[in-house]
Amino acid sequence: EAEMCGNAIRCAARYAWDSDWARHEPLRILTAAGVRVLHRAPQNAVTAAMGRPSPLSGSPIRWQEQTLTRLSIGNPHGVLFCRDVVGFPLAEAAAEIAKTARLNLEAVEPLIQRQLRMNLAIAEEGLRRDWGANIGSVLLRHNGDGVKNRAKAMAAAGSDARMSGCELPVCIVSGSGNQGITASVPVAVYAKELNVGEEKTIRAVLLSDLLTIHLKTGIGRLSAYCGAVSAGCAAGAAIAWLHGGGYAEIAHTLVNALAITSGIVCDGAKPSCAAKIATAVETGILGYEMYCDGQQFYSGEGLVGKGVERTIRNIGRLGREGMRATDEEILRIMTQCV
Repeated sequence: EAEMCGNAIRCAARYAWDSDWARHEPLRILTAAGVRVLHRAPQNAVTAAMGRPSPLSGSPIRWQEQTLTRLSIGNPHGVLFCRDVVGFPLAEAAAEIAKTARLNLEAVEPLIQRQLRMNLAIAEEGLRRDWGANIGSVLLRHNGDGVKNRAKAMAAAGSDARMSGCELPVCIVSGSGNQGITASVPVAVYAKELNVGEEKTIRAVLLSDLLTIHLKTGIGRLSAYCGAVSAGCAAGAAIAWLHGGGYAEIAHTLVNALAITSGIVCDGAKPSCAAKIATAVETGILGYEMYCDGQQFYSGEGLVGKGVERTIRNIGRLGREGMRATDEEILRIMTQCV
């Protein structure tokens, strides 16, 4: 169990100095792991003396020919030694280790449980009553009750209700209720269908949430780029993980999905958001299905870059820089509509 967080105490120290709550240096902060000493650093940064690492108990975790060393410096860490830090396949190693390592969920479990409870409740409300354009109900009526269609319909139904005045609470992701619904509800639907249990469901939703934030970070807080696209791609990647996928499956799912729906614009909060969510979830799942069949989009094809991170950066640039004029024009159109 985590006793402290280095990032959190650095933020606390920065806030204390910026707010003039503390004017002395170094700053000492008491944590459950003991007192930590913090100093100012160049470029407005903060450093923290984390103390001496201590070994953690547990079965050894192997990756290829190496053993992961378990250590604690107030919170759990895993350490692998390598000769080439720059060339080390960190993402691949982390994805494979995560399949066997029992990582600490105590800090996030209540948050994910609350997210699922809230967002599934409003999704069910969206199917139960007449909200907006009833996209969720339309999908179920015309496309059946298979898991793929239910995943799209449930997510859309949550937005049907939310965009049309339903007062039920929603747990947001990346500052957006619709993104919170899109990142969690389809993943929960698949987790229930696959009967994976609560712990794996929580891990899958956490993965979807984090990928949503990662995809959205480069785009920025406000953009003409539809944030549901990020969440739908992330949900598809988490569904790939639920099916036993690792780094390769997740990376290809993201690239394939981003190549398809990254042109969807945000033109405000309104009933059509539900249809955009359904499209984003459909595309996220399609991205995984493409990989399963050995199909993919390649670097140089449109916005697709060499590898998943390059593609994500390209999409971020599109949303942050390329869509500035689009955002302004959308606002002009919306304010002039009769």
